[in-house]
Amino acid sequence: AVVQQPTYRICLLSDDLSGTPDEGVKKFTMSIAEALRGQHDVHVLSTSHSSAIPGVRCVSTSRTFLGRPLRREIRQLQPEVLVYATRRSATFFSFIRSRILRLYAPSATLILFGLQTRQHPRWQQWIIRGIRPDLICVQSDANGAYLQGLGCQVAIVPSGVDTRVFHPIDAIRKCELREQYGLDPHKPVALHVGHLQHGRGIRTLADLAATGACQVVLVTSSSTFQDANLERE
Repeated sequence: AVVQQPTYRICLLSDDLSGTPDEGVKKFTMSIAEALRGQHDVHVLSTSHSSAIPGVRCVSTSRTFLGRPLRREIRQLQPEVLVYATRRSATFFSFIRSRILRLYAPSATLILFGLQTRQHPRWQQWIIRGIRPDLICVQSDANGAYLQGLGCQVAIVPSGVDTRVFHPIDAIRKCELREQYGLDPHKPVALHVGHLQHGRGIRTLADLAATGACQVVLVTSSSTFQDANLERE
């Protein structure tokens, strides 16, 4: 006999799914939503003003999540599982916002994505123990151990790889791609994928390119702040 898996009504809420999903947290969030849709009734909400991502509904609210539109939307959905995919990871105010979401869906299982490690002063740790969600999804054992120390239930959810995009190629195809993008077929390539900001250490790549020993390629997010001076440099 085939055992029928239960289907849950899931609301996945993000505070920023604006623009296109060309940034890590957005891609992770939408990949989770796509996977869940295979078995469950999934509704994706974003508190950003607009989104170019299909299937995302934007709901206006304040930075604290206090407001009638968001409360009304969540209560109408009546989710059994409410996932807060915050771009800021498990900051203190992400815990505060998740607690407000608990008020909107008191019977739902509440899950918080904490994809980046965050530390909290002692007074915040004390409050977090009292307002923690049902589960926090993290990407490292160290972050998981830290949050477990605050009384949180955690699950390790590593990022996967989209093999439709990323897959091995042979030497012939590699030469074709280098020619297509105007890259020297003989020099090694130093590649940066991510934000075009000084905090990412990209300035070092400018020094590396200046040596002539290799060529530098930047693949940067268009939906996040870009440092124009750094780009010119």
